[in-house]
Amino acid sequence: MQAILVVVALLQVILVATQAMLAGIGLDGRAIGADLHESNSTVVAIVGVVQVIAAVLWWRPGRGRGAAPLLAAGLLLAVMAQMVAGQNSVLAVHIPLGIGILLGSIWLLRIALRRQPSST
Repeated sequence: MQAILVVVALLQVILVATQAMLAGIGLDGRAIGADLHESNSTVVAIVGVVQVIAAVLWWRPGRGRGAAPLLAAGLLLAVMAQMVAGQNSVLAVHIPLGIGILLGSIWLLRIALRRQPSST
């Protein structure tokens, strides 16, 4: 289960980093960037749900760190708040929250990558 969480967390880091790039393209005046930024946010949310499930499945049998599902759930809530802030053009919340989501996603990937002690 650890490998699944690593793959999902890595995908989420890539998607969230892509969000920033797409936002920059949109702010540069190209509508395609804004359109893709909005579409990609749905993918980020869906992967966020999968990430919560993967984190719980990794943690629940007692093999993973308990912080993983808590962080994954917090990130999912942050992504939902991010979508609302973006749809309402509340950039004072949207931009810093996006940075926090990226940092939290990297943190979760780091947790998932840590080698677990063997249970003997």
